[in-house]
Amino acid sequence: MITDNAKNNVNFYKTLLDDMVTFVALLDRTGTVIFVNNTPLILGGLTLEEVKGNKFWDTRWWSHSNETRNKIKDDVQVCATGSNLIHEIQILTADNSLIWIEYSMHPVFDEEGNVEYLVPEGRDITDRKLGEFIKLEQYKGLSLSADIGNTLAQKASLNEKMQCCCKLVGKHFDAALVRIWLVNEMQNTLELKASAGGSSESDVIFNKIDISRDNKIGNIAIAKSPRIIRQIDDLQLIDKECVMQDIASFAGNPFLIEDKVIGVIGIYSKMSLSEIAFKTLIGIADQIALGVIKQKNEDSLFESETMFRNLIEDTVDWIWEIDETGNFAYSSPRVYDLLGYHPKEIVGKTPFEFMPIEEAKRIEAIFQEISYKQESFRNIENTYVHKDSNFVILETSGRPIFDIQGKLSGYRCIDRDITERKNSEKKLRETEEQLKQAQKMESIGTLAGGIAHDFNNILSAIVGYTELALLGINNQELIAQDLDHVLKAAKRATSLVRQILTFSKKKVETKQAIQVSHIVDEALNLLRSSIPATIDIKQSITTNSFVLADPTQIHQIVINICTNAYHSMKNTGGIIGVDLKEVDLSTTEKTELDYNTGRYIQLTISDTGAGMDAETKEKIFEPYYTTKGLGEGTGLGLAVVHGIVASSRGFIDVISEPKHGTAFHIYLPVYTGVVEQSLNKKEIQLIRGNETIMFVDDEVMILDIIKRKFTQYGYKIHTYSNGEQAYQEFSRDMDKYDIIITDMTMPHMTGADLTLKILEICPEIPVILCTGHSELVNRDKALNLGAKAFCEKPLNTNQLLLTVRKVLDGNL
Repeated sequence: MITDNAKNNVNFYKTLLDDMVTFVALLDRTGTVIFVNNTPLILGGLTLEEVKGNKFWDTRWWSHSNETRNKIKDDVQVCATGSNLIHEIQILTADNSLIWIEYSMHPVFDEEGNVEYLVPEGRDITDRKLGEFIKLEQYKGLSLSADIGNTLAQKASLNEKMQCCCKLVGKHFDAALVRIWLVNEMQNTLELKASAGGSSESDVIFNKIDISRDNKIGNIAIAKSPRIIRQIDDLQLIDKECVMQDIASFAGNPFLIEDKVIGVIGIYSKMSLSEIAFKTLIGIADQIALGVIKQKNEDSLFESETMFRNLIEDTVDWIWEIDETGNFAYSSPRVYDLLGYHPKEIVGKTPFEFMPIEEAKRIEAIFQEISYKQESFRNIENTYVHKDSNFVILETSGRPIFDIQGKLSGYRCIDRDITERKNSEKKLRETEEQLKQAQKMESIGTLAGGIAHDFNNILSAIVGYTELALLGINNQELIAQDLDHVLKAAKRATSLVRQILTFSKKKVETKQAIQVSHIVDEALNLLRSSIPATIDIKQSITTNSFVLADPTQIHQIVINICTNAYHSMKNTGGIIGVDLKEVDLSTTEKTELDYNTGRYIQLTISDTGAGMDAETKEKIFEPYYTTKGLGEGTGLGLAVVHGIVASSRGFIDVISEPKHGTAFHIYLPVYTGVVEQSLNKKEIQLIRGNETIMFVDDEVMILDIIKRKFTQYGYKIHTYSNGEQAYQEFSRDMDKYDIIITDMTMPHMTGADLTLKILEICPEIPVILCTGHSELVNRDKALNLGAKAFCEKPLNTNQLLLTVRKVLDGNL
């Protein structure tokens, strides 16, 4: 009997769990709910009686999504094997809204070490997710503002700038249509100045709009306030073509300068605009308004100096002038906000006195060249030191000032604070590049995967039949040699398939002992077919030593550097030299480089191209730095190379001079550990056996090859062409088989499902799971399913025989 003290303890812990704000549940190992604390019950509008005894994935929390429900079911199965897991997921609340939780599940073991219970836990992270969304939207808004600012600073007509602004706003808000109208005070109308997404016919209709309360655009100008409509149902607001494009929301904003309306911007968006997006539009409208006024002021010769000075004094940019000696002659008050100095404190001094020493030298050299040529300049980035010692990044544009005699008397300049923009642009670039790369690689990966599945089945047949032929013609030396070449070609194709999959998918780097000479030779073979005949590749490989690295990344090093060499010589032709040798480095040989002494493989890639000056050489490993033209490179190639070499504990030495070519010397430490070798004849003799095997694959030729090969090595093998048939046969006589080998991708029932069903009725049977390519399974997932081993197609039958032997003997 349970004592009163024990009951009190149970009640105490139950009360403690019920008072927790986190999601806590207790499941048996099959996923059946035993207990749930109050927090998730209240959140989901449920009672314990409604969920107790049900499968955890069938409860209301996950009913909003079959994908989520299946994920929970998979989690239960994985956790039941003894694994812990954690990820983020959404649950359905009582008011049918979705919230984010950080969700984990861990097993509870009995005294014998078996999984007895599963404990899911979760905590609400909705606010954090919302914060991440807000930050991303803010970064995107800053990027749009930067692009608008750059557009407005360009030398172009007002209409051209407005058209460019329309396109930028349309792209940012996923808008079907963006229009900008400017006020014609004489006619009391709004005149269409730019349009993106609309047809020429509709632009004619909306070319002039009366400033009145009878139409939405005119009403925005009268009210002097922005307007947002999230449910479009007023046809007066939009034209027929907008209705056809599934417009979700409208936002309009006046261009205001000192409470005076000078225009209106309207966007018709395909998505519902958030409050952050609406605030972004308000800021952009103010920015465009300033740009419009600035342009009109520059174009209008009759503008009074008072109005011009007021605009300069109030603008967010810093306006200044220097005289012929290079000293500040005028500064707008904005300098105090930017640098902490009153205008009087800087007048009479040079701009370079407020810069870091090296920056001052760089900018002074640039300015001397500009002033010598008496040229205008635009968007020169430079760094100032704030009065409080912080750095401020500014973007400067300026034009020369001439006196009556036409003599240069100074420069008039404008500085924009781009410190926040530069920081946000860096983060945005990283995020955007990741998204672009993920989307691009996902598409390539899907295509490569489809090709690989069929290609690997064909390769399996080629390899298998060739090996069978080699076994039967040992005395026919010439035929054996020919067939041996066929086998090598098939294995080469196998390597190519793996290479396609490696480059099309983002994988965690896997360092292993690799023979660099093979990878260099392979990369150069690929390069020779892609570069013009005017460029010759000369190679010298004198070492077969190993390094510990990711083979794909070593391939990347060769391709990236050789591609740069090709670009430097594509117009002139030349020679790419590739040398690979082993060197012994001491501390006295390269004192300017940071490295550990010892034996290294030295990979030298040189070219006879234009070479680099010292300034360019210092920047080549910086991300996004490139000397190539637009569309010819991202500036990431050498940054990637530097990262790969550093992660492999190596280093790079670059030698280059203008007109004397470039040489990259890459040093990678020689690997002295044990290197896994391929099967030898003695090992092949050890793979014989007499056990009974079930082999399942939907490819008839593979079934035939495996049956014949394994029979020759003493095994009894039964083959099946689909999972359902194999499962039925196994269910009828499970004691008949000693091991199961199954393909992953098959009709009716996948290899993963077959593995789970077989292990459910016979947990002790060993299973080997094979695949040519599948998004559903990899080595770790296969082992988590309960498989004893995982093999990739095309199947190397000798390796498969060895794997089977190791699994049966318990040596794997």
